Amino acid sequence: MSTVVVVSAYTDQALYARCVLDNPFLAGKDNVVFAGFDNSQDNQFISRRYNQFLDRWDYAREAWFVFCHSDWEALEDLPLRLEDLDKNVLWGPIGAKLLKNEAVWKQIYCGVIQERSRDGTESRTLWNRHNETGTPVDTFDAQCLIVHSSLIQRLGLRFDENYRFDMYVEDFCVQALENFDIPSRILKLKCCHHNIIHSMAGRDAFYEMADYFNAKWSPNGGAWGEVVMALGKIERPVTYVHPTLKDNRAAIYKKQDLDALIENPNDAMTLAFEFIEPGSRVLDAGCAAGDLGVLLHERKNCRVFGMDYNPDSVQLALATGCFEGCRQVNLDTFDIAAHQDIGQFDYIILGDVCEHLRDPVESLLKLKSL
Repeated sequence: MSTVVVVSAYTDQALYARCVLDNPFLAGKDNVVFAGFDNSQDNQFISRRYNQFLDRWDYAREAWFVFCHSDWEALEDLPLRLEDLDKNVLWGPIGAKLLKNEAVWKQIYCGVIQERSRDGTESRTLWNRHNETGTPVDTFDAQCLIVHSSLIQRLGLRFDENYRFDMYVEDFCVQALENFDIPSRILKLKCCHHNIIHSMAGRDAFYEMADYFNAKWSPNGGAWGEVVMALGKIERPVTYVHPTLKDNRAAIYKKQDLDALIENPNDAMTLAFEFIEPGSRVLDAGCAAGDLGVLLHERKNCRVFGMDYNPDSVQLALATGCFEGCRQVNLDTFDIAAHQDIGQFDYIILGDVCEHLRDPVESLLKLKSL
């Protein structure tokens, strides 16, 4: 079996140990090598740390290099999944691609990832239809990039050390594609990123690095997808078809046309809407922007109360004026006793929610009391 080298720069030793060093899918395997850089003192650029590794490796020993954040965790046998992959391709679990046409460019989010907050209070899975192994992307998110040593040796690939803690992987992907015609493709892999971001507000360093990327690559006339934004020479409007971080995650669930929400007779929202009797009192647990609640209130005269883990969603739902109330609630960790004051309901909806919960049965049993 091929050697796998896991390369990370870390500032939190305990988190790095939990996610990487002590990971049961990596630890104790003869073919797994850990190359960890302690960044807790001088916190060098990650691009620089990765190049330090590449400059020191003995390329007589072939291996898969897994460049990953110290809070990235494989949840299945990673070395086994790498065994039969094409060595002339870049691989990663999460990425994006920009689809171009004459009117509007569409950015597609690709891959599947579980996300958890570092304190364990939040958990969710970002899933989309473009997730199979081999799905082409323009770039990967920096949390994980997988490349074979033979490709590094043959092409002399390196990370651009002008990037600090953002965009170094995106640049690496574009460099490989534009200069050497090396594609990037999704590896469908069970994994978790222990870092949930709701908004890019205040992340000025990220946009500074995006500006550097554009100045470097835009003269070539290209444009590429990236999990937060489109990059390069953007000549026409871009539609973002993924959980965008540009503003907030809540906004992507807001439908402009409410009729479209229930036009598909086999959709879960349509079925829920048709099932509920007029005049009922309804709890929408995981209400997002409140669209279903609006329909139930306006077209079935229902009294609706909402819950959602995202504070932006709560505000959007309340702003509709169709909810009796809406609370920020994490359905993984909530104390049902703290919500008995909202009263009893004829129906409780969990639309596209249960599959995101750590223990759906426990959450359902709590909600049953309402």
